[in-house]
Amino acid sequence: MFRHGIVLVDQSHRIVHANSTAERILRARDGLHTRGGSVEADNAAADRALHRGIADAVYPIRIRSEIDTPRADPGLPPTIR
Repeated sequence: MFRHGIVLVDQSHRIVHANSTAERILRARDGLHTRGGSVEADNAAADRALHRGIADAVYPIRIRSEIDTPRADPGLPPTIR
C-alpha cells in the first residue's frame, strides 16, 4: 500500500483514478471527500485552493499552486500539486 494518497482528476474535478490510500482518505472524509464523482476539500478555503490547484494543472500557463488541507489524521497533511 502506498503511504501517500494519489488522486487523478480531469478538468471538471471528476476522479479518474484514486489509489487505495486516497480512497481510504476520501471515504473517511479526512481532509478530502467526493461529491458526485468529484473531489472536494472538507472546508471552504481548502476547497477553493484545491480548485485553483486543479485549474493550474489543467491550464499550465497559470502559476502553479500548492496547498495543504487540514486532516484529522496526525500524519502529514495532503499536499495538492
